Amino acid sequence: IEKEKIENLASFNSQFLAISENYKNRNYLKAEKLALISNNNFPNNEFILRFLSDIYEKQNKKPEAINIYLQLIKVAPDDLASYTNLGILYLQTDKLKKAEKIFRKALEKNSYDFFLQYNLGITLVDLGKIQEAELRLKTANTIDSSHAVVHNKLGYVTNKLGKIKESETFYKKALDLEPNNYLILNSLGVVLKDLNKINEAEKYLQKAVKLKPNYYDTYDNLGALFKKLDNLKEAGFYYSKSIELNPNNIISLNNLGCILRKQGDIDKAISCFIKAIELNPDLIEAWNNLYIPLKMKKSI
Repeated sequence: IEKEKIENLASFNSQFLAISENYKNRNYLKAEKLALISNNNFPNNEFILRFLSDIYEKQNKKPEAINIYLQLIKVAPDDLASYTNLGILYLQTDKLKKAEKIFRKALEKNSYDFFLQYNLGITLVDLGKIQEAELRLKTANTIDSSHAVVHNKLGYVTNKLGKIKESETFYKKALDLEPNNYLILNSLGVVLKDLNKINEAEKYLQKAVKLKPNYYDTYDNLGALFKKLDNLKEAGFYYSKSIELNPNNIISLNNLGCILRKQGDIDKAISCFIKAIELNPDLIEAWNNLYIPLKMKKSI
């Protein structure tokens, strides 16, 4: 029996080294094949299962990776990393309810885990459970406040809950941590616009444009800012730029149509509204806006 144990150990070590070597050399298909053989020879071995889960993830084989993590949770039920990775895979495959369930189960084992609290928080956002999402994200932030992504998500959540001043605070903290993040700059600019801090809002939005000149959403927001100021020329310029980058942007098409109508360019306004309606026939606002220039044209 002792000799058999030694031989098994030697065989395991040999197979494990072969898997490791192929993995290190990024020969993932070969590593996968060897790992599956080892998994048959040594079933429920935690180390081999970990290798397999990682190999599948490297190859973007999400369903296979999910199955391995489900096995790992049975083999090593107290290892929170497996729960976290499984939950993230569920998120990536739009299995939100399953992600929520696995994160909650893991938090029963350790409620003071940053990644579990954060990932449950973002899952709840996607599920529309905004109030609990705020609680989970704030808990994650209490555990570790050094992540811009958490402050950024809290900026979004508090804004959704109507806590706009708090949202500003979170976005600014996120920006302190990542000063050149164009997404944070864009979101902060929108919040500042809604707070009527117009000059500050424009500063952040313009910086976002410089960092990411092909991100159409920022041009949308600059258009909205100048529309709020009744600066039709600037608003029209930014909405047009947004449409140039994303011709199917129904919001900008509708807004540009309103600008052109106010400027007296009825034909171009009608064209914008019609295109928006063609892209989304259920856009009631565009139908209502189209009626006005059509009536104006008829009277002319």
